[in-house]
Amino acid sequence: MQVVNSFWARCALAAASGAVYSLAFPPLGWGWLVIPGLAGLILVLQGQHGTRARSLGFLHGIHNKVHTVHFFDDGIPGITADVIETDHGKIGTPICFDCDYEGVARRMTASGAQLFMVPVMDAISWTRRQHDQHAELFRIRAAQNGRWMFVCATSGVSMAIDPHGHLHGRLGALEQGTLVASVKGETRITAYTRFGWLAPWMILGVAVLGWLMLLLPVKKKAGDAANARNILC
Repeated sequence: MQVVNSFWARCALAAASGAVYSLAFPPLGWGWLVIPGLAGLILVLQGQHGTRARSLGFLHGIHNKVHTVHFFDDGIPGITADVIETDHGKIGTPICFDCDYEGVARRMTASGAQLFMVPVMDAISWTRRQHDQHAELFRIRAAQNGRWMFVCATSGVSMAIDPHGHLHGRLGALEQGTLVASVKGETRITAYTRFGWLAPWMILGVAVLGWLMLLLPVKKKAGDAANARNILC
């Protein structure tokens, strides 16, 4: 019943939009009746009915941004890092701030992602140096996981990056234009994806163990105590 109500609610919204459209453009007359049908189809496809859209061939998968931006109304964070099956292979779609952390891209690679398509929106108020600094993180993620990465930015740096982190195309921050590059899927799993990401935690564990050992009391030998008394005498 929830799906039916949602569907009809979207159709009602479509009809209302059609009526407004007809009032704005009176020459269309009764032609506005066509608008609700088209608008309703678009609303359904863009709504929560993923199974219907997928059966029609429009929607292949969904990724909700896992790492939302701090102190910013960035929606409810997702919890999955699934890949999207396409005719061109399995694609990972981390979103912008997801790549500021290593986990999402690594989990997608481990799940079978052969390349990455990454939408990005930096803050327009950033300086050019801040945009460039943020762009370096995507090169790191590509090299860590051995995957091609195509970064599509509305207000940041758009790039085509190979599995070694090298650039094969770039549009600078806030530059308007078209970036064309050839990318391909990769299947090799890097050492970083397998276990290299554990290295910082292992180093941290060794450091903590070292500090704990320094806090342990040191037992003095009897001979050392006698020598200390003789020196004092």
